[in-house]
Amino acid sequence: MDKTKDHFVTVVEGNIASGKSTLLDYFKDNSNCEDLVHKDAARWGATTQSYIQLTMAQSHVRSQTERVRLMERSLFSGRYCFIDNLLQSGKMTTIEHSVLSQWHDWIVDALQIKVDLYVYLRTDPRVIPDRILKRGRVEEKDIPMKSIESIHGQHEDLFIRGTKVYKPNVLDFNGELSTWRDRSLWPSFLE
Repeated sequence: MDKTKDHFVTVVEGNIASGKSTLLDYFKDNSNCEDLVHKDAARWGATTQSYIQLTMAQSHVRSQTERVRLMERSLFSGRYCFIDNLLQSGKMTTIEHSVLSQWHDWIVDALQIKVDLYVYLRTDPRVIPDRILKRGRVEEKDIPMKSIESIHGQHEDLFIRGTKVYKPNVLDFNGELSTWRDRSLWPSFLE
């Protein structure tokens, strides 16, 4: 990571209910940071992911006023975790996948989208259903365990195993513990 840069983009990634919002809330009072904050997947998956790509691209390119930008999720996890998961689960056609993938590649190249650091909240899929119940989001209550496990696998492929297109710069935390609260484990630019 280039310590001479004036601006850093840090993205918090992880499965559904892995603790991304909790982590971002923890840093929201840091004056050096900006916080940017499933019913019929076969029918609405491509549409939803298309809209997510649009809003993520807008978040990535909007003017940065603070030294560090913290974002929840990125274009890259959208593409390599969620879009790939929809294809592999049979909820997206190969044509839809191809179109979204080509849009992703064009957006990344044309807008020169970069992420300096990914914070991956690595959470055992078996703890996710209890967290979903506790936070009570109606749209998440019927997510099958198979989907949670599959999305976890996609995140592991991207952030841990590096079997996707590239190996990103990743700070890996156990999402079941609050180890991320130990500021000594964070890069100095977040201070």
